[in-house]
Amino acid sequence: CEVLSAIEFVDHESMRLVLKQFPDHCRDPLERAYPFYLLLEVSGSNPAHDAEKLEAFLESAMGDGCVVDGVVAQDGAQALDLWRLREKVPVALSEQGAIYKYDVSLPQERTYDLVIETRERLASAAPQATVVGYGHLGDGNLHLNVYAPEADGAIERAIEPFVYEWTSGVRGSISAEQ
Repeated sequence: CEVLSAIEFVDHESMRLVLKQFPDHCRDPLERAYPFYLLLEVSGSNPAHDAEKLEAFLESAMGDGCVVDGVVAQDGAQALDLWRLREKVPVALSEQGAIYKYDVSLPQERTYDLVIETRERLASAAPQATVVGYGHLGDGNLHLNVYAPEADGAIERAIEPFVYEWTSGVRGSISAEQ
């Protein structure tokens, strides 16, 4: 019996940053860029059966129009390559200058809304800032990261206490995973 063991997502800006920062170690598994990338992992007692089920799920999701593109790792090395993309996000971010990190748990239907609203808020207040979001969809966890070439009071004033108030307003919580 297969068990869903991970549902991770990475937004386009996170993926773009990883591919730019680590061109020798990471490559885009898809032929074009998308707004979001989803990484599913299953762990069962029969790897061949798990792969078949995952392939069938992907085909069904694409047929229904829920997913527009996808790839299933054909072996352990390909699976590691896919995971590397997700795992390199915080590493790539750490090399961008000043970074403001928030780890929040949100209702699943609101998981990405905080990223969108933070981008809107910073567009005029601190246009030098870039906002990225990635996390664990299964538990509604979002890693909201704002980075800029250097620390800037305008960024801090725009995002604090905004992030905390917004999170509280949707009945979310601040996590301590980072």
